[in-house]
Amino acid sequence: MRVTQNMLANRFLLNLNNSMNRLDRLQEQLSSGKKVSKPSEDPVIAVRSIAYNSQIKVLNQYKRNLDTANNWIQTTDAVLQEADNLFKTIREKMVQGANGAMDPQAREAIAREMEQIKEQLGSIANTSIAGRYIFAGSDTLKKPYDNGALQTTNAERIPVELGKGISMDLNIPGVELFGFQDTSGRNVFQFLDAVVNALDNNGDVGALLGNLQEHENHFLKIHSGLGANMNRLDMIQNRLDAQIQNTTELLSKEEDADLAQLIIHLNMQENVHRAALGAGARIMQPTLMDFLR
Repeated sequence: MRVTQNMLANRFLLNLNNSMNRLDRLQEQLSSGKKVSKPSEDPVIAVRSIAYNSQIKVLNQYKRNLDTANNWIQTTDAVLQEADNLFKTIREKMVQGANGAMDPQAREAIAREMEQIKEQLGSIANTSIAGRYIFAGSDTLKKPYDNGALQTTNAERIPVELGKGISMDLNIPGVELFGFQDTSGRNVFQFLDAVVNALDNNGDVGALLGNLQEHENHFLKIHSGLGANMNRLDMIQNRLDAQIQNTTELLSKEEDADLAQLIIHLNMQENVHRAALGAGARIMQPTLMDFLR
């Protein structure tokens, strides 16, 4: 086949264009730090990247759920610790009030103090996070305690998903905690009303100490169970952190370009491109027709 000058020129321009495309691809990879900029460049990498990114989004949502659970459970733990301390104060005041030699004024002072303790316990029952009452069951916008009494009857728990097939309850319903009834059929607020009534009317405060023990034991039991949930959250958090880190590393291996290798390839391609330009300059020499013009 006869090779013409036009054929040489066209072949040179085609190869030069391919060389420039390779340079452009390498420069784009180097500037973006990514192996591909669009799925069509490598569909396999694109599909894997989408899968890893989707998995990371799901894991991050679990992490946010876990942060919410931690917030609720740690807040619950703090207020239950406060309640534990209140029960110690209640016991101390009741023992004082059970002293038959105490004068009426002193008993009245203790009675008023017990009323304040009751309201403080009511404040604990109305603990809220971001406007949501944590002891209100699933009806988190309604105050559990109001007008000196436990108002909520909602015993529903609020589950939160912390992983595939893993869930935990955010809350302890106030009905379960504050609505517990002692052997006299009184919840903790009604029990405190009975103590105040005994103090005001020279009743037998000591006879109510057994009921106090029942309520105190119930709160301690709930509090102990909460500690187990906190330990479980720590384990789930460690596992989630490890999963996010591993998946992120896999995504990085799939998407991220090897910058050192790219620089080497870019230098090689630049040399090839210069050589191609040099060869083209020699190919495009003046021909006989140029002199005949």
